[in-house]
Amino acid sequence: MSPTQRLHLVQRVTDEKERRQAARLAQSEAKLKELQGYHATYLRDFDKRAAAGIGGNGFREFHAFLAKLAEAIRQQEDLLQKARADSEAERTSWQGAAQRSKIMDKVVERHTADELKAKDQRDQRESDDRGQRTNTGRLDSGGN
Repeated sequence: MSPTQRLHLVQRVTDEKERRQAARLAQSEAKLKELQGYHATYLRDFDKRAAAGIGGNGFREFHAFLAKLAEAIRQQEDLLQKARADSEAERTSWQGAAQRSKIMDKVVERHTADELKAKDQRDQRESDDRGQRTNTGRLDSGGN
């Protein structure tokens, strides 16, 4: 498998990982919005209940529930931030690998060109030597 083919394979695998990561990010963002929506709804409910008159026990329970919901939102925001950071780290890693692969492709290409040039020079020298020997009549029966 050529370096370019390997790079394309790695790119396909990386693209698939990126798609899965994007799906997880979208799911995480949706869950965060859902939690934020619940929080906003419960706050409005609390305002309505408070206006209608709510007891101390009901107030404490509602307040504890809102605190738990706020903590769930904070945790989801942390998860989302970590997922974004992981995604960016993977993208940076892929870009570095792609850059190194391109550099290696150029090195291989240059090495191959140098080998071909050296072979052409050897062939030319051998041809020149054969031509000189032919001109001087020193060829043996094998053509050397």
